[in-house]
Amino acid sequence: MDTTPYARRTAFETLRRKVPRGDQLRHDEDRIRRELIELRGVAAAKDDLVSLMVHDLRSPLFGQVALLHLVLDELGPEASQVRRDIEEALRISDRVFDSLEDVLRVRFLEEGKLPVHRDPVDLRALITQALETLHGVARRRRVALTKQIEGKEIAWVDRKLVQRSVQNLLSNALRHTAAGGDVLVLARCAAAALDIEVADRGPGVRDDLKQRLFDDFGLLERPQAEAGVGFGLGLRLVKLVAECHGGAVSVRDRPGGGSVFRLRLQARTAS
Repeated sequence: MDTTPYARRTAFETLRRKVPRGDQLRHDEDRIRRELIELRGVAAAKDDLVSLMVHDLRSPLFGQVALLHLVLDELGPEASQVRRDIEEALRISDRVFDSLEDVLRVRFLEEGKLPVHRDPVDLRALITQALETLHGVARRRRVALTKQIEGKEIAWVDRKLVQRSVQNLLSNALRHTAAGGDVLVLARCAAAALDIEVADRGPGVRDDLKQRLFDDFGLLERPQAEAGVGFGLGLRLVKLVAECHGGAVSVRDRPGGGSVFRLRLQARTAS
């Protein structure tokens, strides 16, 4: 290495030119701050627009559901097929309404504006009700649904938020399980924690993608599907519900193929 005075001066001048001066650093800092403010404004405008769209979509959906109920009430006993079709249309409308509500729930949870109401909840009833909302989907897809409850059956949680989270996990499991497969819901409640697991028989999730799917509108690459499969807002809501209960959500491989999604909540239990 050349250590002559000339070489040292040359190295110093080269380094000085590469290191930004104080005024340049301040300029860059101001630019970054302005860009962050602009991005926050864009994000806020997007959230406001989405909320307005949800409210605008709910009104005609309510009207559609009301009309379907009127038609259903006026049908005679001979119109059994029409009755079944209308009942299916009502179930689809319910799922659309739930999806719209999820958009608002996610936003309010992210902003800390959705209160969490903890009450003693019968876990067996909660899981059963969540399964009942998706029995029709499972039957059409020819997927078996089973449940298993272990430990305490009463936990202090927000029933509506937790039940909606279980429904989202079940919907995700049914979407990725092929005909002839099975989906298992396991609730395990101990002294201070509640674990709810939903196991599917889908293609599984790569290790490097197992956290991204809980992000807002996360995309996953699946080997036997399109380039990207959207998991959307449903799993994002599950993560937020877990966090507002002092818990977390995770996914692991299921023995024999598929994935196991676990919702862990800090939940005081009762006998």
